Amino acid sequence: MANQPLKAAAMIPCGPADPPVNVLGQNMVLYRNAEGVSFSAPYDLRVFSVLGSGAYGTVVAAEKVTPESSKSDKENEEDVSAVVAVKKFSNPLSHVVYAKRTLREIRFLRHLRHENIIELESIYVSGESQKDFGDIYVVTDVMDTDLGYIIRSGQPVTLAHIKFFL
Repeated sequence: MANQPLKAAAMIPCGPADPPVNVLGQNMVLYRNAEGVSFSAPYDLRVFSVLGSGAYGTVVAAEKVTPESSKSDKENEEDVSAVVAVKKFSNPLSHVVYAKRTLREIRFLRHLRHENIIELESIYVSGESQKDFGDIYVVTDVMDTDLGYIIRSGQPVTLAHIKFFL
């Protein structure tokens, strides 16, 4: 199967998000790209490209980083431990239907465990209080391609493809 290359819609850090600390006490950084997509992320995630967007949110690729403590302060660099996907649910509590969809997707990810299903790593929010909950972000494994790409690619869908996706 052909893998879909990561899109080159680069995300640029714009300094601390407003507010710089979310309701969970995490320090946040705001990222934007040329198309106006904005993403808040904790300091341990470095967002670098938009992977896609749909009716329920936008997905970006991010590196999980940790400060390397074994080096001196001059040489203190960040160690990239993994690349993850982060899905942003914009204002999921603005309507009952959006809230239910968001909750349903998070519940599925929490409970389903299978080698062919992405695994939920973490969840964070961008709002500064319970009254201003903001956006919900879901961190999962990153995938090189998806079923939609295979279908749109024009290549014949073989029995091997069907077995792989089932």
